[in-house]
Amino acid sequence: MLFKIYSSSAGSGKTYTLTREYLKLALKEQNPHNFRFILAITFTNDAANEMKERIVKALQGFAQPETLSDKARQGSDDLLYNIANELGLKESVLRQRARQVFTKIIYNYSDFAVSTIDRFVNKITTAFTQELDIPYNYDVDLDTDKMLETAIDRVLDKVGRENKENISEILVDWAESKAEEGKNWAQIAPELAEFSRDLMNERSYNYLNQLRKLSVEDFQKIKEELLAYKNSLKSQIVAIAGQSIDLMQAQGVAVSDFYQKAKGVGGYFQKLSTGKDLDKPANSYVQQALNNDKWYSKKSHPGIDAIATSLKKDIFHLEQTKNLYTLVSLIVPQVYKMALIHEVESELEELKTENNSIHISDTNKKIAEIISNEPVPFIYERVGEKYDHILIDEFQDTSVLQWQNLLPLVENNLAEQKFNLIVGDAKQAIYRWRGGEMEQLVHLYKNNIEALLKPSLMQENAFDLLRDRYETLSYNHLAAQLKHNFRSTQEVIQFNNSFFRELVEVHQEEYPLLAQIYDQDFEQAVPPQNTKTGGHIEIQFVNKDTYRTDTLEYILVTVSTLLNQGFAKKDIAVLTRSNVNGQEIAVFLKSKGFPVISQTSLLLASDEKVHFIVAFLKLIKNPHDRLLRSEVLYLFYRVVKRVTPDDIINNAIKQLITQPIAEFYEHLNNEGYEISQGTLQQLGVYELVEKLIEIFELFAQQSKLEYLFRFMDLVIEFNLQKNTTLTDFLEYWEDKKEVVSVNTPKDEDAITITTIHKSKGLEYSVVILPFVDWEYTPKRNGTMWVHLPKDEFTFKNSNNYLSASVVSINKKLGQTVVAEQYYSEMEKTFIENFNLLYVAFTRAVDRLYIFSRLDNFTSKNPPKRVNTLLYEYLLFREFWEEGVTNYPIEMGEPKEQKIRPEDEDVYFYIDELVSTDIHKRVKAHKKRWSALPKNEQTQSQPEEEQPTEEQPKEEQIKED
Repeated sequence: MLFKIYSSSAGSGKTYTLTREYLKLALKEQNPHNFRFILAITFTNDAANEMKERIVKALQGFAQPETLSDKARQGSDDLLYNIANELGLKESVLRQRARQVFTKIIYNYSDFAVSTIDRFVNKITTAFTQELDIPYNYDVDLDTDKMLETAIDRVLDKVGRENKENISEILVDWAESKAEEGKNWAQIAPELAEFSRDLMNERSYNYLNQLRKLSVEDFQKIKEELLAYKNSLKSQIVAIAGQSIDLMQAQGVAVSDFYQKAKGVGGYFQKLSTGKDLDKPANSYVQQALNNDKWYSKKSHPGIDAIATSLKKDIFHLEQTKNLYTLVSLIVPQVYKMALIHEVESELEELKTENNSIHISDTNKKIAEIISNEPVPFIYERVGEKYDHILIDEFQDTSVLQWQNLLPLVENNLAEQKFNLIVGDAKQAIYRWRGGEMEQLVHLYKNNIEALLKPSLMQENAFDLLRDRYETLSYNHLAAQLKHNFRSTQEVIQFNNSFFRELVEVHQEEYPLLAQIYDQDFEQAVPPQNTKTGGHIEIQFVNKDTYRTDTLEYILVTVSTLLNQGFAKKDIAVLTRSNVNGQEIAVFLKSKGFPVISQTSLLLASDEKVHFIVAFLKLIKNPHDRLLRSEVLYLFYRVVKRVTPDDIINNAIKQLITQPIAEFYEHLNNEGYEISQGTLQQLGVYELVEKLIEIFELFAQQSKLEYLFRFMDLVIEFNLQKNTTLTDFLEYWEDKKEVVSVNTPKDEDAITITTIHKSKGLEYSVVILPFVDWEYTPKRNGTMWVHLPKDEFTFKNSNNYLSASVVSINKKLGQTVVAEQYYSEMEKTFIENFNLLYVAFTRAVDRLYIFSRLDNFTSKNPPKRVNTLLYEYLLFREFWEEGVTNYPIEMGEPKEQKIRPEDEDVYFYIDELVSTDIHKRVKAHKKRWSALPKNEQTQSQPEEEQPTEEQPKEEQIKED
């Protein structure tokens, strides 16, 4: 079979497998140029670089085995033997071919096509600039916020202008509706900006395409007709309820005669007849009458019996009408934003034209037009490359549009009998907000064509074309699994299998897709050669009244204990759901003297050398600013002279900032740094930065040079723009300083603090997971797009059909005609948050510590948060005990102590800090909770394809 799909679990050797498959294709024939016809697609630059490095090293190892260490030689020989066996070639022949391919790749590296999907899409876009009506030398803009802010400002500026009356009217109506609701009309701009993000989101692509058929004038009419429709539905409800009341009175039936009296059927009609509770579903007492004929409590009532059938019909009719009224009520507030989407889009296009750019989100949309209309050979001809084999990594994060742009290329290859490959893990699909669609992988893996052809998984009007393409894939379909976990200890593997298995059993009825993702084959197997034992898993619930402070203390105690047990600081990672939590933990641990690597610490703006250069640039622009002079001098002593200013230096600084600027430069010259204000003012931005680095010998400081290099790269990127003055750069820096960062340094002995999303693909010896209490439902004030039925939303007066709309996510949608779409959104949101736990738990090699909030889990409505899932697991396993907050599932052994240098820090407990010594209670409960039942450890597993060697632990962090 030529279309192979690997379902790869965490730590199962995915990168090893991709490397092996690539090498098989590159070496299967004598032609050393075969690598030119292989396209490997990943989703990040780091992943692409990792795969390139793996492939080149493997080829070099095959070609030059004598250069390898004994351990590396063993791994290389195993891989060579495995590939030779699969290809039916002699090892000597394979080594000869590897030498040739290795040489060709080194000398033709630009033809080595291991790329991110964005880079490949951009390559196609570049080849079709004329057809797509974009500039030949366009730039790709990544700054969504700035573009939207500028576009919306331009739209709002049109209020009151001649020939823009329709826009003015919409905005005025929107402001008035805000005022009537008691809301701040000044929030219009940020609300419109948030909504307009959908223009950049591929998930909204089909919906927005439908709305593009409607003009601002159409939306004005739709708004009026929706309001009239809402009032008409209200009148219908009041009238039907009134008729029911009249019917009751004619039969001598009072409200109190019904079951539960005013809370029952009588009260239901009474409230609706006065226009109350129009958007509330019928309560359980009314439902009992409707479904179980429970009309009265004890004695029968002949009057009720006589009209029960009529009342039942009225209730059914009322609920249908109320549900439609509810949906219309949720749509009306969104019409203003939808009406302006054309104007925002128009302004965005103008901005792109002015800046000679396209936004990164545009590329997939634009080439969709090319891919769907042009024959594949012609596309390859224009691109200048032809790829016979396409290998796609991390497929669970691929958007519908991305996949359907690649699909014709894959289909064409299959028609030519060429091998293609997909690798992914739906359990690690956590980028849905970025367009990733987990269902694609699930249905492709199971070869379920019908499921792939539902509207949410295909472009508009593409049904017939997609069916033909999927049939080609289906004919060549081969599913395989990578199930062995080469990463973690046996205890961690068994805990993860147990945790997700039990919870899937609890929730699969409510969320059917969950059972398809975590199906009967999802559990990971322990490789036969895996001797890793001694894993530690611990769940700690923390009192919600002192939740944040106590959690920080638990982290501190845990880190101190780990260090004293032999773990290095670089072995430990703290993973959080949000950046805010990560920053709080980083500040706390830093205050306790621990070195950390966090998102904030990796920002360019966090480096003092960069800070010094930027401050100096600002001073060159504003030489008379005393605060800037003070800042530059202070940083000069800290960064350049490497001393902390004392009272003498501070007094000298105070005197200098009051003197003429010439005195400032003379002081620097007297300190031994020859610098001229006039010379600096004549230089361009890049030359100026280079000059400052040279004068103050910043490259002589060996620590953190990566920050300086990245800053210089940023200056070069800026210089490629049209405006390149110092003032422009300083504005550019203000926009970029909170987002531009360096890569994580590999060898620094520091605690890693990062988000779960950014930890994906990595591994850590110890994972600490604090604040495990986030919601698994859509965020408050969240919205979703829905398709609307034609009959109910085609308006008679204008004949406009509102085929799609954005609505606030509200449980009331579950009673409307879009209920299926609502429950699908709830299901996918739950699964995405469920997957976040999977990703976090499977990062751990040896130890996993989970700190969560203790809530009232036994209440009638327990919180819809992930800490409830922890409770459900413990309850299912019969571990849960009221009053017990610490649950050590497995008890790890201390690491073998290394000889510690005399000057190395020793970490110890501070008695006042440890309010509750969790480690003493761990020992107390060890016997009770020590292990999972033996019969639930590794069971027989279905046959699978797997790496033939155990993955060597070459470094502390690596990709799955």
